Amino acid sequence: MQVTKESKTVKLAAEAITKINRTPNYDISGGGSDANVFNAKGKETANLSIGYEKIHTVHEMIPIIELKKAVELAYQLVKDMGQK
Repeated sequence: MQVTKESKTVKLAAEAITKINRTPNYDISGGGSDANVFNAKGKETANLSIGYEKIHTVHEMIPIIELKKAVELAYQLVKDMGQK
């Protein structure tokens, strides 16, 4: 899967991230994701990271403050998509 910074999906996410007072960070992700399947079928999709720590270990966790920001981001994305 390859989605560029100029894609509609990534721009929408970056705008929402900025609106909740965070800074978008663009990175390459390796590995399996449902996003690969959606993109292959023509549904542009991007993965968003939400502040996990020690991911894919038995100590994986997400601080409550990061979980709250993830909810805030999801809400902002819905609001923004409703205005487009």
